[in-house]
Amino acid sequence: MILYQGQKRSGLIASLAGAFTALGLTAVVIAATGGVFQDDSQPPRLEQVTWLSIQRGADGVLEVRDAGTDEALDTVAAGEGGFARGVYDSLLKERERRGIEVGAPLQLGLTSDGNLMLFDPFTSTRIALRSFGDSKAAVFEALLDRVLERQWEPTDET
Repeated sequence: MILYQGQKRSGLIASLAGAFTALGLTAVVIAATGGVFQDDSQPPRLEQVTWLSIQRGADGVLEVRDAGTDEALDTVAAGEGGFARGVYDSLLKERERRGIEVGAPLQLGLTSDGNLMLFDPFTSTRIALRSFGDSKAAVFEALLDRVLERQWEPTDET
């Protein structure tokens, strides 16, 4: 069988189109099962929970605050923070896109099955943080632990 140059190209194009289609479907499956969910169904039931507020400064610094006390919990400089910075930025950009106040509170907590979850009640975005790996979730777990420990610290009144 003799193949002409035009036939080789069309076969190559068809193969590439098939590969890109498979890659796109794989990305959809990963996104659907990978830990970021956005829907209007019942929000996750969080057992140990805190409310966070994230503010973006003019210089690109993100400040994470306890929404109840307005106490600063963490600061992430522009270009730093890796995974946590990416999570915060994506949540803030979605709020900006929808015209929702950026500093409105988010929930960070543990579900009854032990999953660490970040939930935006204004966009219905849920991020199952441990699905990205324990090392990435550790930043958020430490933040939750710090807030919960502070809530249970004895005061002079007790």
